[in-house]
Amino acid sequence: MVRAAAIVCVTPDGRVLLMRRAGTADHAGLWAFPGGNLQEGETTEQAARREFSEQTCTPLAGDLSPWTQDVESTTFLSRCEEFKPMLSAQHDSWNWIHPHFALSCRSLLHPCAPVALERFESFVAKLDAVLALVNSKSTLRFQKHAFT
Repeated sequence: MVRAAAIVCVTPDGRVLLMRRAGTADHAGLWAFPGGNLQEGETTEQAARREFSEQTCTPLAGDLSPWTQDVESTTFLSRCEEFKPMLSAQHDSWNWIHPHFALSCRSLLHPCAPVALERFESFVAKLDAVLALVNSKSTLRFQKHAFT
């Protein structure tokens, strides 16, 4: 049974919001996505939105896409503009960071974060490859028609 939900909030330039768990929270000192435990009767998406709002003091508008799921937690992916979160008692710091840098500091991440970050990095790499292929074919088509 899924017991927790979080949101991987991604800016247009590919940075994600990570928040450092405060000394009184579980996993204190580790960086995590805004999220937390489900309450009675909540869906994972409802819990993720509620926890995000509680932890950042910012409501999240727009669609959420399920991103990763295991037995205990679900993460959702959301596009958002960078904003300055207001910290709740559960966190003592925040940062917008590129996933590859966050993964280089794996020992500082909440146990659920690396899987979502690795999947995001893989997705971006595949997308970049597809875009490069599309752009090279467009250039070749243009060159072929330019000289005929």
